[in-house]
Amino acid sequence: IIRVFAQTAVTGANIYNAMSNEYIKVEGTLEAGDLLTINTSAGSKSITITHSTGETVKALHRLADGSTWLQFAVGDNYIAYTADSGKAAMTVSIEHSDLFVGV
Repeated sequence: IIRVFAQTAVTGANIYNAMSNEYIKVEGTLEAGDLLTINTSAGSKSITITHSTGETVKALHRLADGSTWLQFAVGDNYIAYTADSGKAAMTVSIEHSDLFVGV
């Protein structure tokens, strides 16, 4: 799960894998206090924005063309972020759970 908190307005939030050049970009503007949540888990893919008022809205329609649902590889992953504007106002966190098959 990728979370992007906008301290001030952020336009075109983009999270990318610097090793594979894959990215997931959300079009439009996040307003100050918005929390963008991107779930890339198989079977649970979603994009939501929680506004500073507490209202959460679906935002899958904002997914930019060419985006991929980022998956982490075994070992090191170099993840970076940028934006069309407002990059300095972004606070980004990534929550990852290892999945195991079999015992």
